[in-house]
Amino acid sequence: MDWMMDGTDMMGMCLIMLVGIIVIIAVTGYTVYIVARQLIKKCKVEDAPLRQLNERYVRGEINDEEYNQKYSFLTNRFRS
Repeated sequence: MDWMMDGTDMMGMCLIMLVGIIVIIAVTGYTVYIVARQLIKKCKVEDAPLRQLNERYVRGEINDEEYNQKYSFLTNRFRS
C-alpha cells in the first residue's frame, strides 16, 4: 500500500482547511457584531432620559434646581 499523497490530494486538503478557517472567522465576526449591536442599543435606551433632560435644560424649560433634582434621580436609578 502506498500512503503517500500526491499534489492534488494535498491541495484539496489545504483548500478544505482554508474554507473551514474562513467559516470560523465569519461566524466569530458575526457573533461579535450582534453582541456589539445589542450593547449599543442598550446604552441608547438608557441614555435617552438623560438626553431629554439635558435638552429641556438647554431650551430653558426647567431651572437649575429642577435639573439637578431630576439628574440626581435619573443617575441613581440607572446605577441600581
